[in-house]
Amino acid sequence: MFRDPLIQKAWEVRQQSERFPVAVLREAATWLEEQYRQAPSKEIAVALALQYLILAMRRAQTSPTAAKDYFSRALHWRAVADRPFSVRPPLPTWVSLN
Repeated sequence: MFRDPLIQKAWEVRQQSERFPVAVLREAATWLEEQYRQAPSKEIAVALALQYLILAMRRAQTSPTAAKDYFSRALHWRAVADRPFSVRPPLPTWVSLN
């Protein structure tokens, strides 16, 4: 369905994630960011990108701004996963979704 395997996986997992409140999924992503801010592995960066894609694809999205923020974070983590791990820029600050 999708050419990008990460987006395909997010689309598949999105349906299962509908059972959980957005706040729980967002807290999990935030926790991962905080724990691995200094030195995330490629796997952690991909997991974060996937988590934010899932959040962005949720049916009950609170606003287009929230979806845009989640997609932006997914792109950031995708770029981190694709980079050599010797150089890390600082993480973007969390934008309030309220």
